[in-house]
Amino acid sequence: MTGGDFCQQDDFYIDPANKTSPRPLLLSESSFINLTWDIPAIPYNSHNNDEEALTRQTLSSLLYGKGSSPDSWSHAWSRKRESVFFIGRNNDPFRLQVACEVNVLEPPLSRKLYISDAGEEKRWRNNCTEKAAQLQRELGCIARHICRPEPVSADEWQKELLQHKYALDLPGIGPWSARLRLLLLAGSVIFQQTRSFEAAQFYDLLLKRNGVLHQFSTSKELVERVKWFRQHDQVARRIALAGHTFAWHCLTREGIRQFLMTWLRRLGRIISKGRSRQ
Repeated sequence: MTGGDFCQQDDFYIDPANKTSPRPLLLSESSFINLTWDIPAIPYNSHNNDEEALTRQTLSSLLYGKGSSPDSWSHAWSRKRESVFFIGRNNDPFRLQVACEVNVLEPPLSRKLYISDAGEEKRWRNNCTEKAAQLQRELGCIARHICRPEPVSADEWQKELLQHKYALDLPGIGPWSARLRLLLLAGSVIFQQTRSFEAAQFYDLLLKRNGVLHQFSTSKELVERVKWFRQHDQVARRIALAGHTFAWHCLTREGIRQFLMTWLRRLGRIISKGRSRQ
């Protein structure tokens, strides 16, 4: 099996013989495949950036460097916290809502689940202070916990991510996720809210279909799923390792290059078949 085949989703591409498929193929960075015709086949521009390079460098020393062993992953997993990680901007109302609800339902899980947009003057429209105070009045969460003014550097964000077994990938500006590749690399069990789960990027359908990414619709459902995994830690560890292994090997520059080359070859075959039938 070649590296390109290992990283592909063989049953995803449109067959021109299927008369329900449109003749044009629209390629995009992301799409809602149940609602639109475009195919998520273009890597987002944040792949292999400095932030990802930092994460890979840290993990290389931790898991694959001198002195590492087949047990390195198990040791790293055992040192992680069993709470949920999400530190992000106030790009979507659902983010603050989840932070509040989890803080009420299961406070220990929400230790590092908050929005860091309370004190950013340049992004005043994203300031979460007023909405956090409203949620505190309505639901009883702690406003100063879910909405914080202190900025979080890339180093701090990465450090916290690597220390958590569970991570959230929540809706943001669009149907793509710049953070998902980092969550996978870090080796966390990843939960996506339904809107994020139903969207697709060039690599994540394979992970959704094989149970590496997990969907939730409400905060209560999220808390229940996390509790289940905490009671079945070996299952959580294997899922996190599967996600890490995929990201480590398939989302490198070379892995993405192989994906694009394989995609172009398959696209060429589709075009050739279409011409031969004319």
